[in-house]
Amino acid sequence: MKLYPTAGEATVCVVVPPNVDEDPLAAAERPPADPVACWQRANRRARTRSRRYIVHNRLRFMWVLTTEGAGIHGPEGRAEMMVRVAAAVRRLRAEIGPVPYWYSPEMHPGGHGWHCNLFLPRYVPRAVVERCWQGGFVWVKDWTKDTRVAGQTFVEKLRAGAEYGAKYAAKDWSTGQLVNGAHRYELAEGFEPPEVLAECRQLAEGVALAQRVMGRASVIWRSADAADWDGPACVTLRFPAAGRSGSPRRQRAGPSDPHPR
Repeated sequence: MKLYPTAGEATVCVVVPPNVDEDPLAAAERPPADPVACWQRANRRARTRSRRYIVHNRLRFMWVLTTEGAGIHGPEGRAEMMVRVAAAVRRLRAEIGPVPYWYSPEMHPGGHGWHCNLFLPRYVPRAVVERCWQGGFVWVKDWTKDTRVAGQTFVEKLRAGAEYGAKYAAKDWSTGQLVNGAHRYELAEGFEPPEVLAECRQLAEGVALAQRVMGRASVIWRSADAADWDGPACVTLRFPAAGRSGSPRRQRAGPSDPHPR
């Protein structure tokens, strides 16, 4: 089991040990992995990592960065957008400090090409962002003020924004929109949410332990309910609140000692 206290999430999975007795020749003759299934798994990992990162770092402000004129299009346009945003982020951090960030391009549905969603933890004056972007129109959205998430907790509002951004990191990721070496998203290194590891004998025990440590989950997802799930049995939990501990990046706790030290 892995707990992510500062992201308000937990994952409980069955660990399947490798088959050390398998004949190497038989393993070599297995058919290659389904590329579509691999693509889907990679998309799930991208969404999950992005969501936890954005919530952990409280990236509530989403800046939309556009390009001038007819826009940039196609795989080369996506690559060019990533280069431009990387340069803009370097200029921005030189002005406001080494803050965490996350960004990914999005294909505009109206035919104007690629724009980029850049998530930051605090408000930056628009003039500063425009100066650093050196491109087209920019605007900002504070996800904690969105009327569609009114009544939800602060963490749930952050998570709604994270899911929006992470959706496009996977949705606009296909062979027709990529060049070699392309990334789904980019983020500031060194700001990953800490993990707390625990061992359990069964899934139900892990679910109970996670809620004993982090409170009642607002969302529980079970792989048994997903018809297309091809991995080991898994349960994920999302919580309406999250901590702000300064704990080490990785810790380990046993079933009888769930609290990090």
